[in-house]
Amino acid sequence: MADSGLNFSSIVATPTSTSWSQAYNAGKLFAVLSLEKEKGEGEEAVSGSESLGGLGKDLLSTFEQEFFTLETKDLNSIKDAILRTTSKIPSTIRCSFSCAFLSDSVLYLFVAGAGKIYLKRESKFGSIIDFSENRPDSIKSASGYLQNGDILIIETESFSKIVSLQNLADSLDHQTPSEITETLAPKVHEKDEGAAAAIIIAFKEETADIADLTETQPEQEEKPQEEPTEEERAKEKIPQPQAFAQDMNTKELEEESGEEDIPADGKTIEERLAEKREEIEEDYVPPRSDELSFGPGVRDDIRPNRRAFLKRFQAISGLLANRRFAMSRVPRSRRSLLLVAVIIVAVILVSSALAINQRQTSRQKALFNEVYAQAESKYEEGGNLLDLNQDLANESLREAQKILSENKDKFKKGSEEEKKISALLAQVNEALGEGSAQPGTGSKEVAKSESKYLALQTDNNSNHFTQDTNFVYFVSSDGVARIDKGNDEEETIIEKDFGSVGGLGIYTSNVYVVDKDDDSIVKFSESEGEFTEGTYLAEGQEADFSKATSMAIDGSIYILSSDGSIKKYLRGTEQSFEVTGLKKALSGPSKIWTERDIDNIYILDKGNSRVVVINKEGAFQSEYSSSLIKNAKDFEVLEADKKVFVLSGGKIYQIDLK
Repeated sequence: MADSGLNFSSIVATPTSTSWSQAYNAGKLFAVLSLEKEKGEGEEAVSGSESLGGLGKDLLSTFEQEFFTLETKDLNSIKDAILRTTSKIPSTIRCSFSCAFLSDSVLYLFVAGAGKIYLKRESKFGSIIDFSENRPDSIKSASGYLQNGDILIIETESFSKIVSLQNLADSLDHQTPSEITETLAPKVHEKDEGAAAAIIIAFKEETADIADLTETQPEQEEKPQEEPTEEERAKEKIPQPQAFAQDMNTKELEEESGEEDIPADGKTIEERLAEKREEIEEDYVPPRSDELSFGPGVRDDIRPNRRAFLKRFQAISGLLANRRFAMSRVPRSRRSLLLVAVIIVAVILVSSALAINQRQTSRQKALFNEVYAQAESKYEEGGNLLDLNQDLANESLREAQKILSENKDKFKKGSEEEKKISALLAQVNEALGEGSAQPGTGSKEVAKSESKYLALQTDNNSNHFTQDTNFVYFVSSDGVARIDKGNDEEETIIEKDFGSVGGLGIYTSNVYVVDKDDDSIVKFSESEGEFTEGTYLAEGQEADFSKATSMAIDGSIYILSSDGSIKKYLRGTEQSFEVTGLKKALSGPSKIWTERDIDNIYILDKGNSRVVVINKEGAFQSEYSSSLIKNAKDFEVLEADKKVFVLSGGKIYQIDLK
């Protein structure tokens, strides 16, 4: 056991002449490390194993020192510790390092060089990190909340090649970590592969045994009753309020005074006081928690209740002055007792009203703390899992949304509690992509005839399309082809074997292609139906188009990359351009579109299931969300008609612009 609630077991392959691995644990820190090298001529198997093993142990020792000397252990500091450790690995050695650290239910995950980390949560199972850069200075990290019942698998790259994802998933059903490793170990050891290692970790919250707690409670010794003092005996002679109410009735007043002065309704004082108390409790409405001070900021809508309370209280006081009590005719000894009784009853009534208010306020506060804390925890959990596992993230966000929606109406509208819950609900909706969409986000399926541009793509597997008034252009295996919108005839206009294409554009009669292999923009100038190849970028202009996904032209050229960045070029020279004002960064954008005669640029942001609108200075304007965008192939914008057509799943959908 690494820690209370953590149960783990590891699998480590037998070292070979060219590969070695190890599993490591210290408290809440877990790691697997493997090293591999190519076997050189004349190198003995044993010496090779020993050299890798010695290097591996040194690396783990270094990492241990780096980690436990960190003052603050968070995502960035642990990542730096790993990089300082792996920097000692020679370039000829292939490294796979996977690491997990648990701190107060927050799980920090890292993979350096290569490796995989999987998570099983209830019925869901998937990868958190799948990384294979094969460079020790390359690292990928993630963080999130660990939940009761979660099973975490951290493994080296070689382990993932030996144990298939299906075999791993099958072994996790209803088994402990030790049983899982017993199931998988034979698959690892039957291979002559020394770089395979994995740790399986199960998390289970532990609760205290109530029976044990009961047994350890010391018995309370009964204290002997002490004899009352003279002063206490004297106090005992003073009647308690209940006894006083029973003794002091109208009949006794009559006997003492010698005159009959009973109220017309024939009710005793205690009966009348009880009625007043009931009336006070019925009329009194406690203020909300943000209005308890009754100071200058008291709201008008609660003053009537306060006035009613004071009015009733004054009515009780009026009983003291009412001649029907005939106080002047009551003997002095009885009169003092009666006055004490009335004062005590008044104090009890006020205390009861305040207690009722305090109980209601406490219940509201307790409910708010419970609801808000649960929802906030799920919201933060969803945010942390967003980059790790989209399904798990959405699941947590949906739970937060449900908690807030079901309890929002339990708090008075306009109160601080209601405002905080509404604000958090808005954040949750935005994270789910439900609160940030602009009016007109609803989508509907339309006939293919609505968009000839998209209709011609439904049976075409090319990834890069563009159009002008008469033709739809696309990159084919032979070069660049176009389809006549009038008769659907297809012809190849540019014959060229492009390697990796990052975008296609048409401007006037010229064709532009982003060549990712050469980091260039190839320009094909048209003259009398013939196309002449040239280059667009100015001489000496360097560029990196390795992540380019799409191109748009309005006189300037815009190149969209998969990381969300946009490069702008004018007459072959890069211009300053930056996207600003986005509430959520672009995630896996696939298409950019604009034209010379419109003011905006449109981006198909598939990762966030939305169409983003920015102006030509890069400032955010609006966005339109729809779940169908996640699987969209392309889109067409008719800004003048306030429509966007989206091709998704072989069908065309329309989204109305505001």
